[in-house]
Amino acid sequence: MALKEFYRSAREEDYAFLAAHMRPTDVAEMKATQGEDVDLEALLRESVRLSGYVDSGVALDTGELVLMRGVVEYPCGGIPWMLATPRAEEFTRDFIIEGRRWVGEMLERYGHLVNYVDARNTKSIRWLRKLGFRIHEPEPFGVQQLPFHKFTGTHIRLRLS
Repeated sequence: MALKEFYRSAREEDYAFLAAHMRPTDVAEMKATQGEDVDLEALLRESVRLSGYVDSGVALDTGELVLMRGVVEYPCGGIPWMLATPRAEEFTRDFIIEGRRWVGEMLERYGHLVNYVDARNTKSIRWLRKLGFRIHEPEPFGVQQLPFHKFTGTHIRLRLS
């Protein structure tokens, strides 16, 4: 797969499609943080509105949306997020390769990245580790106060004099 061609700007139709086809683990995570009655499409729209960076990933064979990702800016860095369809699992190896590049670019841009991942979402936790994020001990988080791991990444530049 040509990863550069996989990603494109988010489109209006992406919101409804992803909300209707989201991975069950992502839906569970959104309900745990936002509440059982969360409007997934509205949450996607708000995430995109708040993000300084956002794009969509589409399968090259069908053009079908596979994921949306972005980074919400905050004063001390960025909050990376990604929501996907079950088809994302077909591209795990590619997501690790592309993900490392993307995380590096986002760390250059924001300096510090931080967010939380549902402790039940073991695949995402493994993926985040492979991307180089530090996974912290679980703590209660979100409206349901379920265990979530904080994950962090920091870009540290060393200057040699």
